[in-house]
Amino acid sequence: MKLRILTISALTAGIIAASAVSAIAETSIKVFVDNSEVTFDQAPTLLDGRTMVPVRAVFEKAGATVDWNADTQTATLTKGNYTVTTKIGDPYLMKNGKPVAIDVPATIINERLSIPVRAIAEAMDFGVTWNSVRNSVLISTTGKEYRANAQWRTGFMTLEDGGFVVTSDLSDIPCFDLDGNGENDLLAFIPLKKSADGTTNTPALWINGASFNSVLSTDLEPYGVAVADIVGSDRYTEILVLYNSEDGRCAGVYRYNGSDVFQIKANNSADGMIYFQNKLFIDGAENIISDTDGLCFLDTMLCSGVYSLEDSDLIRYLWKTDSAVGRTFTRLYNDNQPLSYEEVTLYNKGSYVNNVTDNDIIYSDTLTSFEVLDCYVDEKDPSKFEYFIELPNGKTAVIWPYAG
Repeated sequence: MKLRILTISALTAGIIAASAVSAIAETSIKVFVDNSEVTFDQAPTLLDGRTMVPVRAVFEKAGATVDWNADTQTATLTKGNYTVTTKIGDPYLMKNGKPVAIDVPATIINERLSIPVRAIAEAMDFGVTWNSVRNSVLISTTGKEYRANAQWRTGFMTLEDGGFVVTSDLSDIPCFDLDGNGENDLLAFIPLKKSADGTTNTPALWINGASFNSVLSTDLEPYGVAVADIVGSDRYTEILVLYNSEDGRCAGVYRYNGSDVFQIKANNSADGMIYFQNKLFIDGAENIISDTDGLCFLDTMLCSGVYSLEDSDLIRYLWKTDSAVGRTFTRLYNDNQPLSYEEVTLYNKGSYVNNVTDNDIIYSDTLTSFEVLDCYVDEKDPSKFEYFIELPNGKTAVIWPYAG
């Protein structure tokens, strides 16, 4: 995701008095590092529509060491292979000994060294995303940026960005502590393959040399496996087996407890699987979003439902979408999501989600921008949603999930 936070261009180096800032400070701005909120003693400051954030609180939250030299008015930030210095008044950072230009020099605000949000990304190659709906800054220390979400301040990553996904043979990769015992487990997987003569192999799943083929669904076709930490606060790293089925793609969520593998079943489907079209999204704080439950290709995701992994239950919740109404959204990701589409002048709410015939199809990569005029979500099934939208050319239409 490209950073969409402007920085202060007219701010000169030096000290901004507290009295001057207080009249225009926006204390409701929240900052999250890896989806964990940063606690400030000096809140991020909005000046003329631009955001400045205190250096120490953000970078210490990100695991960096922050040292301040009062004589030279310089802060030194160190983490891993990064050593960054920023000096009051300099229009650049020194990143591992090389200058990197920033839009605004480091500045003292209310006795706290502050820098523009863009400089956070420049300093240590962090990912930075602005959630305009929730007035939040989302920082990712992995460099893989979150997708802002209209319902929550925290952000989501694709399963590929937030975890590890493979759709070919996987042989004894010792990269994951699946059961949280402090030691990496050996994971191996063979997906279903069809030969030219129509015969198929037997899919397989091994952990530490032990076979767990029996947990794989015999009614579906496993084509890949993913490893992701769905709930960052517990000891497990989950295994997701990716399947093809007659109803599309789906994922089974599994845990390894050191001796056995068991499936955590979604409560909304007969087989306990999470169904999706192209992508699943995780936030590392227990939540999974399927791209069948909303518009995930936008600059700010609009989602009607979420799966929450609570203890050993995968519960699907309905999300209201009222926060979308009256806002303009732009396409940012080429997820190429197929949607049902019908141009209308009058919107009959709730009358489109069950219509799978006599409607056109539009792909998300052609929707560059639209304003949401109204919306509807089925109270029992969040995969049934509608958005009444106005396009840049003034035409109005309804879009809803394609079920053909």
